[in-house]
Amino acid sequence: MNLTHNVDGGNMKKKKLIALLLFSTMLLTSCGQKNTSEETENTEFREEAVAESTTEDTSTQVEVVTEPEDTDRTEYWLEEQSNVSVYLDQVQDNYVIVDGEREIPFQLDGHPLTPLEIVGAYKMDVDGDQKEEYAVTFCDGRGTGIYLMGLAVIEEGNEQPVFYLSSDDIAENIDGRITYKYDAKYRMLSIYTGNEKNEEPAWQVCLQTEEEECGGRFENTDFGSHVYIEYKEGELWIHGTLPLFFQGRAVEYGPTPGVSAPLIFSKGYEYSIGKIGVQAPYENAECGKPIAYSEVLAQFSADITHDGQKNTILLTVPEGATLQDVMDGRTAFGQFYVSAEQHYLAEEGEGDFSEIYAFINREFSPTHVGNGQMFVTTVEGKDYLIQTNFWSGMDTLTYQYEVFFEDRNAKYEVESAKIEMGESSSKEDISEFFSNLNTWVNDSTYVVYVADIDYEPNLFYSTEDHKISPAEYLTEKEKQWLEALESL
Repeated sequence: MNLTHNVDGGNMKKKKLIALLLFSTMLLTSCGQKNTSEETENTEFREEAVAESTTEDTSTQVEVVTEPEDTDRTEYWLEEQSNVSVYLDQVQDNYVIVDGEREIPFQLDGHPLTPLEIVGAYKMDVDGDQKEEYAVTFCDGRGTGIYLMGLAVIEEGNEQPVFYLSSDDIAENIDGRITYKYDAKYRMLSIYTGNEKNEEPAWQVCLQTEEEECGGRFENTDFGSHVYIEYKEGELWIHGTLPLFFQGRAVEYGPTPGVSAPLIFSKGYEYSIGKIGVQAPYENAECGKPIAYSEVLAQFSADITHDGQKNTILLTVPEGATLQDVMDGRTAFGQFYVSAEQHYLAEEGEGDFSEIYAFINREFSPTHVGNGQMFVTTVEGKDYLIQTNFWSGMDTLTYQYEVFFEDRNAKYEVESAKIEMGESSSKEDISEFFSNLNTWVNDSTYVVYVADIDYEPNLFYSTEDHKISPAEYLTEKEKQWLEALESL
């Protein structure tokens, strides 16, 4: 569905006196804005402002710089990924994109007395027509526990947006696809994304501790209090949180998973919101601390965060256990970690510092419940994780995979698929599933670990000196599935 509509620029007309009062107030309250003067160099003002008044808005991670008041225009300090700049022309009552020597005016419909705050601006081919447009993200709602962003696409020569997507549109789409089931007896919450038919839960958590601490039962969860739009590697991604609400509490309580999905465009600005990835809140004590283990089985490096920095991948035996315990799968599970280094800028007079934190953690074991496989692959110069697993039991047999990358704040699900063995299954379905999975497997792909009770050996892993290709394993799994189909 195309939600393109024109935005009435007339709402932004206002009296000069009101504008003067407004922008003097916005200097104290806004995030991402700075005032500049045509008679004074920007660099001079910026140096003074950074020294005198620099704050940080944690909701958008955008530095806010307050500078001397001016009545002509307000320039926005944008997300660091922005490749063009934007300012608000208070004389013409419009916004202006600055792209080198060119200036492109445009309108956005905000509150009559409060212009929308611009967060990011990106010159990119939004709709895949081989022509570049300008994608502008803005804050269209904020308050206690709320931060919402929208998107406008601007074409040069057209002052009105050719495409406009509000946070309400985004929230309606994603919230309408996410469902949950709650088992009150076991206090187990399961979240489903609707990506695949008969999918396994994207996230599960026992809420017994949270219910006891807050004094009320789990009530519901919904998406929409936090909506962010991120520009990453030439694409637009939507992020947000899925707060949990409990009876008797007006605010969310307990673990809050993250939600991410790509914003996909086709020609004519038809759009869709792609597969939803759910990032579990990091609950391990290792976050920001050295990872605890008794033995390192293997260590690898790959850019899983897609930020140009290599991450450390560790396979370990947990503290108090031995490798034989892990191989037996009875008393201990192996641990898979992906860690990164987070740098922090220090306050004046203090040194900068950094910390190592693990932002992905999986357990693996050659047991029914510990089944799972993890591979690393490189496609078009980018590193990805491939996670596969199957489930057999209670007369059902399913196999699924997902290809993703992830950072501390979001899980980016690039592709996923699932098949289920049944009377309606066909050889063509199985062949198509494995064919699609194998498009991600190449000479760079290696096994991190394979835990599979239906394969011999039922637990194996690569090392730095001996990386194992998953090709033979996946060929055997396809053969097993075809044989299982024939036996029905």
